[in-house]
Amino acid sequence: MTKICKALLWIVFAVCLPLSAQSDKSGSAAAASDSAVPCASAPLPDAPTPAEKTGGLPTPPAQGRVADWEFAEVTSALFEASIADAETLYRCDNCTAVRPAQHRRGVTYGVGLPVDVAVSYLTYRLKKKGHRWWFVPAVALTAANAYLSYHWASSTD
Repeated sequence: MTKICKALLWIVFAVCLPLSAQSDKSGSAAAASDSAVPCASAPLPDAPTPAEKTGGLPTPPAQGRVADWEFAEVTSALFEASIADAETLYRCDNCTAVRPAQHRRGVTYGVGLPVDVAVSYLTYRLKKKGHRWWFVPAVALTAANAYLSYHWASSTD
């Protein structure tokens, strides 16, 4: 059980670290440029770039489709790993880390698939907003499900 808790903590850490790196870092540079009063004899500054207009935040992607092939691949890998996790847990005879009542397919699919849908929606929203690390929550949950399915398949608890 401690291995599972450690794996979940690493997943949370892996998801939160890239998202915290997306914070606004426009701080004093924007304040200094706003406080300067242009002189009549000074030349006009160049037009701001899109990154300067948004204060350094990422701009949304130029294309109109968010749910492209990359998103479909990441999402399908997430659901495939979740199904593999559920099926290997169902077939595991000597898995004592999880109570026998939770070895049923209805329980594992009833918990796993709504979580997958929520993570897929989160990755969709992150990609729509233009974040570079939009795929990290789905990949982290995919890795956790793959690890657990391997653990259940080779379990000799």
